[in-house]
Amino acid sequence: MMVAQLINQVTFKWDSSIINGLIPAPLNQSIKDIQIRRSSTDEIIWASHNKGCFSVKTAYLQDEYHVESSSSGSLDRETLKTIWT
Repeated sequence: MMVAQLINQVTFKWDSSIINGLIPAPLNQSIKDIQIRRSSTDEIIWASHNKGCFSVKTAYLQDEYHVESSSSGSLDRETLKTIWT
């Protein structure tokens, strides 16, 4: 099921009957409390960058950060910063 199927296309509000039938309380209320924007276009953003822009550099740094936090053998953050600046 797609999220769009949980939205009443006439009122552009959450379809409570569908959500209540699929998702147990109190989680269903948490979903219905999310505001729906009437935007006509979606926007793809890169959450790992403060301006939402993807680059090889930000992907590399994100990957290294995850490796660093789970392994002691990777480069430290300061070294990575030096390499990429």
